[in-house]
Amino acid sequence: MLVDIGSHRINCLVLGEGSPAVVFEHGGATDSSYWEQVAQEIAKQTKVVYYDRAGMGESEPGPLPRKGDTLNEELHTLLEKIGIEGPYILVGHSYGGILVRLYAASYPDEVTGIVLIDAAHEDNNDALRARLRDDQVKFFDERREKLITEGPPGFRAEFEAMEATFELARKCGPLPRVPMTVLTCGGFKSPVFEELGEDVPKLFYSIWLEHQKKLAAMIPGSKHIIVEDAGHYIHQDKPEVVISAILDLVEGIQSV
Repeated sequence: MLVDIGSHRINCLVLGEGSPAVVFEHGGATDSSYWEQVAQEIAKQTKVVYYDRAGMGESEPGPLPRKGDTLNEELHTLLEKIGIEGPYILVGHSYGGILVRLYAASYPDEVTGIVLIDAAHEDNNDALRARLRDDQVKFFDERREKLITEGPPGFRAEFEAMEATFELARKCGPLPRVPMTVLTCGGFKSPVFEELGEDVPKLFYSIWLEHQKKLAAMIPGSKHIIVEDAGHYIHQDKPEVVISAILDLVEGIQSV
């Protein structure tokens, strides 16, 4: 359904019944559709919300700039408009993981659990660039630019504000002390990294893993699971692992 949040309309899907509601945040050049398999399973036990951010999927473009605080204000308005009561379990993949963290820091009373699925970290790219040669940095930037220009309009708008969002993540307050599970891929495969040289994929994954550990350390007692034989899209490569991680939080909260 398309929900009018004032500045534009957002495509949103709501499945299931019960609480806590599980709210999914998709990654960068994607939309809500890739959550379907996982969402259908979770909806057998509780309410599920997944949606397209502005300019992606079936959602209308939103006002610029598309910084993380704006994106989360829009999600907050959406949840109010459709009458979804918190606190929620937030699930974020890739760039959506940064948005989930910003949401949790901004609305701590509305969050009761977090699942990060191979979530991006605001310092990943800078750490990689610092370890590459100048010609490799140039190639990396050119390929990223190509990816952006070929992506959906909403992704291009978010990318233009991405560094500002990263800065918001660096400066945001602590996460609420809620149960959190961090799922990390067992290996990060990308043609871009492979074209940079045979050592670069290993270098990138080592940097990625280092920052995944930093994410897990943001809330004491968090679970950090490395999902072997899964790439960046863990929820597609190993959906059963993601489903289990989310249901563990749901069941733990429902049993209290």
